[in-house]
Amino acid sequence: MNTQDLKSSWFFDIKELGKGPTAKIPTLPENIQLSNYVSVENYKPNEKIFSLRAPLLPSQYKKTLDCGSCGSEFKKGKKAKYCSFCGFSVCTYCLVKKRRMPNGPLDKRFKICDACDRKFFVKELEEDYSKRLLEKDNKIIEMKAQMSEVMEKRTALATKYARRTKELKEQCEERSEKLEKMTKKVKQMEKAIQTIFDINEEVNSRIYGMLVDVKEVDQKIDYFSSKTKEFIHLSNEIKDERISKEMEIKRVEKEFFHLQVLEQKI
Repeated sequence: MNTQDLKSSWFFDIKELGKGPTAKIPTLPENIQLSNYVSVENYKPNEKIFSLRAPLLPSQYKKTLDCGSCGSEFKKGKKAKYCSFCGFSVCTYCLVKKRRMPNGPLDKRFKICDACDRKFFVKELEEDYSKRLLEKDNKIIEMKAQMSEVMEKRTALATKYARRTKELKEQCEERSEKLEKMTKKVKQMEKAIQTIFDINEEVNSRIYGMLVDVKEVDQKIDYFSSKTKEFIHLSNEIKDERISKEMEIKRVEKEFFHLQVLEQKI
């Protein structure tokens, strides 16, 4: 939308708007200065009427043939009235409002023409808009500061997250190494256990073989024990028989000795 469209769609002539600050004002578009487009006669933001402390003196009045506000001609013989702010001659219809001096006392109000009143109205609109722009800029600055703080926190969190991620990664790598070592140890233990099982099986087989041998030895021992018993019994019998034979021999010798004795006597 160009400047002319903005003028026709929103910006307006103050005469059409109303006769004072109580008029309803549409919302001002952003990045638009009101004083650049609102039609107000000879409006200047730094005009002298905005810094007055007291009303103009009669010597400062500017007498004209028509109203300085609406432009209507004065009737002949009619006493002119003057605006206390600009000093121009104005008609009765354009000099019905009062306003205090910008830098004057708060309790005193002076007559002001519609043209000056409209200028004050536009000035107040500009100040209000400038205030809103300043508030908006302050909010933007505050939001930027908040965003900067959020970004700092986000950066801090990202750094913390990266550091924590690195620590967890190192811990995972360390645990992986430990797990790998434990896996190797478990495999070695499995091999050792399998070796022990093999040795145990071999030992069991040897023990079984030894038990068989022991059984055979026991059988042989039992055999030799029985033979030994027989031998002892036979030896006892032989011993008894020998004793009996020796006794028989002694008896015979004794008889033989008596026989010899008898023969000698005879």
